[in-house]
Amino acid sequence: MGFWRLFRLIVIYVIVSVTLVGWATRGNNALQKMAAIITPYTDQVSRILDIQNNQEKKITLDYYESNTTIADHEAAIILDHEADISKTTSTPKKDMYQQKNRDNEETHNMVNKKEDGSSSPRRYLFVLFNYIGPNQEYRHFRSAVVEAMYSNRSLVMPIFFALKAFQESDAYDQKNVEETFDIDQLKQIVDFATPDEYNKDCNNTIERVIVGTPDSIKNWDKFEPMYRQAYSINVPSVTDISTHLTLDKLTSVRCLGTYEPGFRHSSPSLPEDVRDELSRKLTTHYFMSKKIRKSIDSITQKMCNGEPYVAMHWRNRVQEVCMSRTCNITAYVMKMNKTSEVAAKDVTRYMAERNMTCIYLATKDENFLEIFKSAAEIPTIISTEDIKQPKYPNVDKLQEDNYFWSLIEQGICIHSKFFISWKHSGWSGTVKDFRRSINVPIDYLYQILSWTPEGIGL
Repeated sequence: MGFWRLFRLIVIYVIVSVTLVGWATRGNNALQKMAAIITPYTDQVSRILDIQNNQEKKITLDYYESNTTIADHEAAIILDHEADISKTTSTPKKDMYQQKNRDNEETHNMVNKKEDGSSSPRRYLFVLFNYIGPNQEYRHFRSAVVEAMYSNRSLVMPIFFALKAFQESDAYDQKNVEETFDIDQLKQIVDFATPDEYNKDCNNTIERVIVGTPDSIKNWDKFEPMYRQAYSINVPSVTDISTHLTLDKLTSVRCLGTYEPGFRHSSPSLPEDVRDELSRKLTTHYFMSKKIRKSIDSITQKMCNGEPYVAMHWRNRVQEVCMSRTCNITAYVMKMNKTSEVAAKDVTRYMAERNMTCIYLATKDENFLEIFKSAAEIPTIISTEDIKQPKYPNVDKLQEDNYFWSLIEQGICIHSKFFISWKHSGWSGTVKDFRRSINVPIDYLYQILSWTPEGIGL
């Protein structure tokens, strides 16, 4: 076998040599022919190597760090931010993505690819959720991306809404996907469509909707008008909705809706093992927008003198707890005050055990901050009120928009070496999703405390 293999190599060498000599005698035209033949193969090899390198690259917190210097981008951050805000706040809901349509008209003509490589008419997945807060909306969006990947559908880009409680006006504040997440990264694994593209292809109608249990649609009639107002679409009435449908049963439905997919644990719309596999793939493309990451970098590189730090989320739910039922606010506040004192001492111990000297407190609870800062024996305690100019240029402008500042605070928590989470919180949940994707520690406040209040979920 060794002899014949050597013989074949010699023959191939002679043939190639003769061919090259013949081409060389014909001058430059021959060389150009040779280059034309070789180039496609070298390009293909380069692409394969690039793909392998990308697959093998370890995802770490370094992804969040900007390649530009702080001095280069600090001045640009606020200018880009103000320009984006002015465009968003002055645009009606249904017109939010119209400019994207004009800039990318060819997207409407995209088709979905079948497993055999052939094309089929574009099929859509429209994610629907009741607007109870941005972090729950992010959760449903993330799950909808997984469902779109599985079903090979174009995901309609949703509008995110900030909570009324966080805004001075009575209206919900509208934000689009590109302002919130890195859409270029997500487009590498899923196709996106704008609401206008969907309405053009689907005649402003959602044919069927995937839901979980009957209890999951008990508020459907309340939110149905909101969908019509936000997207100019018609959705099935609650009497026309069937529960326990799956993506596999609705492959022939072109214009499909998925309602609160992030809450469908007991009745998933796709196999659990497949969902887990696709979710792992999503984590390598699921990042906050580049603009938000730059803002986070400019803060975290200066905070705590650039040294590693602990971050903790503290959620005061006084208004929420007493909103829908009779309760004793005084008793609740007293419990939370005692919990604040206990947290100050126990978090001090937690940090000493880890040789940490700086903590960022993500909270709007001024009463907690006052108690914690006075009782804790921690060298450096930082909260929003400490992130001020001139050390942090233009930060005041960033803090004026609660939607973006909340994302920036979440980014500060994502960057932390240790994160102390409030278990029953969508805000902490968003941080945990990102931290799990980069395999960094997550601890829970209720597990750290030596005493916890009865009847209050931490």
